Amino acid sequence: MRTEDRSSCQVKPPAATLRVLSLGGGVQSSALLYMACAGEIAPLDAVVFADTGGELPETYAHLDRLQAEADRVGVRFLRVTAG
Repeated sequence: MRTEDRSSCQVKPPAATLRVLSLGGGVQSSALLYMACAGEIAPLDAVVFADTGGELPETYAHLDRLQAEADRVGVRFLRVTAG
């Protein structure tokens, strides 16, 4: 049986941390986005909203406001759909 030198098997930290907010459009995720944009919490790299296509018009209007805020500070805002 062979004994290995484990001193060379160190786990290296990631080069960078990617901060992505999964946005549902509700109170909590909206507040997190506003807080990040205001510098109250760590900055975000991106925001992702999974659009089912069945949201109320008011929800889409709210998302437009959130996207404008993200755009203002240079945070990428992605709306993803299944098709």
